[in-house]
Amino acid sequence: MKKILAIAFVVVVIAAGLYIGYHVDSGQVASGTGATAIETSTIAGYNGILPDPAKTPGSTNPNISQSNIQFTICNHSWSTKSIRPSVSYTNKLKKQELAAGYTVNGDTNPADYELDHLISLELGGNPTDPKNLWPEPYNIVELGNAVGAHQKDAVENYLHTQVCAGVITLAQAQQEIATNWEQVYMQMVQDTMDSSSNAGSDKIPTLTAPDPDDN
Repeated sequence: MKKILAIAFVVVVIAAGLYIGYHVDSGQVASGTGATAIETSTIAGYNGILPDPAKTPGSTNPNISQSNIQFTICNHSWSTKSIRPSVSYTNKLKKQELAAGYTVNGDTNPADYELDHLISLELGGNPTDPKNLWPEPYNIVELGNAVGAHQKDAVENYLHTQVCAGVITLAQAQQEIATNWEQVYMQMVQDTMDSSSNAGSDKIPTLTAPDPDDN
């Protein structure tokens, strides 16, 4: 039953254009176009898809819990903008982390990365803790699938929808995105392909979320 509901939520989110714009997590600034897409098989060492767990294990917001999600992250009057860190803070931290070697193939261009919350703000992630922020590349491809910052945005919105619908708990969503968001994304793609196949389409989908506030 949960799998059926999960598939239904993916379809609903995609059909709605991943409309939860006020929940889209990230900082501000930069275009989000990044550099030419890089296939992970050509990258030596850190590939940027998942953060270094020693540097970015993720951390949660103590003001958001399962008991108050109806008043916070699941309330349409609430916005991530109310807790999102300032541009000056995120830009400075991103440059510091890139300068310290938190890069893909030595690329230190800030425009190629989003300083992203591992546990997103819409899932109760800590807004300012450096342990929950890392420079995530925009254009990374693994086995032909785009798996960069915009794809993670889609996972954030998908899990947020599941939490607010009561399909999974907030703690479960936080664990899933902090442990391996890419795995969740690939399952979303597979579920969407299965739905498309049943509808007579063989096109492989790429799921992204609109994210006008990248940095």
